[in-house]
Amino acid sequence: MSLLRSSFLTSLAFSVALVHGQEFLSFHSRPDLTPLKLIITKEPTAEYRDGYYLTCPWSTDVPQPAPAIYTSKGDLVWTDPEIGQCFNLDVQTLNGTNVLTVWNGTLNTFGRYGVGKSYILDSTYAVTHVLTTSINDTSDLHEFTIPITTNSTALIPAYLPVQANLSEYGGTENGWVLANFFEEIDIATGEVLFKWNSTEHVPFSASYTTAENSTTAYDAWDYFRINSVDKDDKGNYLADSSHTQAVYYINGTDGEIIWQLGGKNNSFTFGTNATFYGQQDVRFIKNYTAISMHAGEATTGQTTARGLALDLNFTTMEATLIAEFLPSEPLTSTSQGSCRYDPDGNVVVGWGSNPWISEYLQNGTLIYSAALGGQNLTGSLIENYRALKTTTWVSYPQTVPDIAFNGSVVWASWNGATEVATWEVLIGSHPNVLRPAVQAPKDGFETMIPVPQTTYVRARAYNAYGVVLGESHVHSSNGTVESADGHFLKRSEIEGASSF
Repeated sequence: MSLLRSSFLTSLAFSVALVHGQEFLSFHSRPDLTPLKLIITKEPTAEYRDGYYLTCPWSTDVPQPAPAIYTSKGDLVWTDPEIGQCFNLDVQTLNGTNVLTVWNGTLNTFGRYGVGKSYILDSTYAVTHVLTTSINDTSDLHEFTIPITTNSTALIPAYLPVQANLSEYGGTENGWVLANFFEEIDIATGEVLFKWNSTEHVPFSASYTTAENSTTAYDAWDYFRINSVDKDDKGNYLADSSHTQAVYYINGTDGEIIWQLGGKNNSFTFGTNATFYGQQDVRFIKNYTAISMHAGEATTGQTTARGLALDLNFTTMEATLIAEFLPSEPLTSTSQGSCRYDPDGNVVVGWGSNPWISEYLQNGTLIYSAALGGQNLTGSLIENYRALKTTTWVSYPQTVPDIAFNGSVVWASWNGATEVATWEVLIGSHPNVLRPAVQAPKDGFETMIPVPQTTYVRARAYNAYGVVLGESHVHSSNGTVESADGHFLKRSEIEGASSF
C-alpha cells in the first residue's frame, strides 16, 4: 500500500453522476477522482465558522473509498484513491505542528475490526510516521489520537485472539476471546509507554453479550471493543467500549479501573435523559470534568441517535445532561459515529452508519448539516466512521497543478492545495512561447476558465499574496501534454517567503 499520489486510473464522465442513488463528483482535470458529493442539507447560520470536514466514506454504495476533505460549501479539497479504504482521518498537532492522521488497512473476516497501520502525513501529504502496536505489529481502525496533554504520543488499539474457557457462558472450554488492547506510543521513538489489556481488567461476565442473548458464536467471544481512548492532565485514560455499554476511567500507572460510567458495574447515578446506548467517540471536555459522546441507538424513552455532553460530579457520583445534539430528522446509527467539541466552540456530530454531518452550538442548536452521497442513503449504504472538522489545516502538495484543455476552455485544479486564490492561464501558438491571457478566482476544486482560441496553454496558481505557488505542464488543444515542465514551490520555499 502506497500513500503517494497515483497516476490517472481511469477515464470517467466529466459531470456529477448519479448511480444507485448516490451522487459523486468527477473532474475534467482529474478524471481519476470520483469522490462522493457532499450535499448541503442546511445552509450555515451566522454563528457558523468556515472550515474543512474530514471523512473516510466507505460501504456498498461508495464507488471510490478513500480519504476526502471537503469545504463547508461541499467542494472537494483533497482525496487520494491510492490510499483506499480508511478510517479516522483527522488533523491533529504533533509537537505543536498540524499533521494529518489516518488509518489504512483491511477489515477482518467479520468486518468488526481493522488490521492495518496508523499514518501521519505532513502539510505536503507526505508520510512522516507509520505506527503500529507491539501486540501484533498492527493497529486497529477504531482509534488514533495524539493527546493534547502530550502532543508527542499516540493512542492506538489492537486486537489479538486468545484462548479462554467459555463453558460458564455456554461456550466450550477451549473457546476464544478477542482481547482488545490499547497502547500509548512515543511517536518519535516507537517506544511503548503504556499498555492496557481488556481481558486483564474487564471480565467476560461484565459484558452485556453473554450466552443468554448471543445469537452467534462470534458474539460470544467479541465481548469488548475499544472504540475511543482519551488522556487527561493527570495521566489517566478514558476508554469506551460500546459492547459493554460502558466508559472506563483507567489509572495511567497500573491500569486499574478507577470508575466506570454505564454497564454492569456502573459507578454513577444518571440524571434525566443522561443514559446512553451504543456510544462512540467518548472525549473529555470542560477541563476534564465532563465528557462528550455519540450515542447511536434508540433506548427506552429515546427515539433517535444523539450527540451528548454529560457533566460528571465526582463528589455525588452523578452524571447529568449538559446538552444533546439531535439530527434534523430522527434516526438510529447501528454503528460508528462521532461527537466533537471543536476549538471554535461549536460541536460537530458524524452519524456513522448514516452519511450525515451536523454542526451545533453548544446549547444544541443545529447550525449546519450535510450528507455524503445523498440525503436518503441511510442504513449502511454509505458509512463514515467519524466526521471531524478543522479550521486550521494549511497544505502545499508537492505536485504540479492539473489542467484539462479543449481549445477554448481550461479546467484547473490542484488536489490538496488549500492556499490557491487565483488561477492565471498562459496561451500561445508555440509551447515555449506563452503569454498571460486570463485570470480567474479559484472556484471550488476545479475552476473552469474560458480562454481565447489557442493551441497551447499553461496554468499558474497564485496565493492571496500574489506568490506563484506552482505551474501546470503545457497542454495542447488536442488533449496531450506537450511539455512536462510544470513546477511547484517546495514547502521550505513557501514557508520562507517574505510575503507571508
